Amino acid sequence: MVGMKFGDNARRYRWLSATCYFKDIDYSKIEFADQLLRDGATSIETRGNEHVQHYDFSNSLLAYTSSYWLGITIDHLLALNKTFADDATYPHLKFIMYGGIKFDLHKRTRLQIDKSFTVSFFIKTRQTFNN
Repeated sequence: MVGMKFGDNARRYRWLSATCYFKDIDYSKIEFADQLLRDGATSIETRGNEHVQHYDFSNSLLAYTSSYWLGITIDHLLALNKTFADDATYPHLKFIMYGGIKFDLHKRTRLQIDKSFTVSFFIKTRQTFNN
């Protein structure tokens, strides 16, 4: 994470995250509902074992002051690589944008505490690829 101060009270943070994801499924160890009803025989055709392994990166930027904040995150950056875009098990590129603003209604005085009103938003979308 890299942090940077700009202006008197504004800050900005940017970071790159790397993750690794593993998933192993052994379909022979799963019991389906019809197996319980038919004493072990099943009418469902099971596939072979499944092993999925992904490496992934995401990038984020957050800027804020004491009164507002705005951020953006882009997940699954390796989906931009055509090799991963064609892989059905790899998640599509995900965009997230969030932010908000705080309105001060009453500043602290001797007898009263701070009162404020906050409005925020969160937007998330995924990109799909057309071959």
